[in-house]
Amino acid sequence: MNSELTPLNVAVVGATGMVGRTMLAVLEARQFPVAQLWPVASARSVGSTVKFQGREVEVVSIEEALAQKPHVALFSAGGELSLEWAPRFAEVGTTVVDNSSAWRMSDSHQLVVPEVNGDVIREKDLVIANPNCTTMQLVMCLKPLHDRWKIERGVVNTYQ
Repeated sequence: MNSELTPLNVAVVGATGMVGRTMLAVLEARQFPVAQLWPVASARSVGSTVKFQGREVEVVSIEEALAQKPHVALFSAGGELSLEWAPRFAEVGTTVVDNSSAWRMSDSHQLVVPEVNGDVIREKDLVIANPNCTTMQLVMCLKPLHDRWKIERGVVNTYQ
């Protein structure tokens, strides 16, 4: 599927958490072209390993991952960490996709669900927000309905 894509160097920030482990599993399942992976976690997890593509990959600190200047950094380690570190990764040219709430309401950052509005991303957008899990799934279902009938309003309640 992705054999023609250029392999990218990828950092997964929050790699030892449930969402981070899922991100790694999805990268692997989707055969995302990863040249080099830097799983990032808290100081207590540095030196441990995560499994990726059939091998054990050592967890590194966020400082070490930043120094490597990855092409892409997937953040899922909380809003406070994202507010501090996502701009630092962007400064070195890394595209950050942030899974926290840190940038969702920001006028200066795109809020993106690729299958719905991926076309809004501009070259200068190095920190990209995504909505929470419930919203992401919902807008993917609503998009074709909206395209056909122009939804004007929706009311949704979630109990998480």
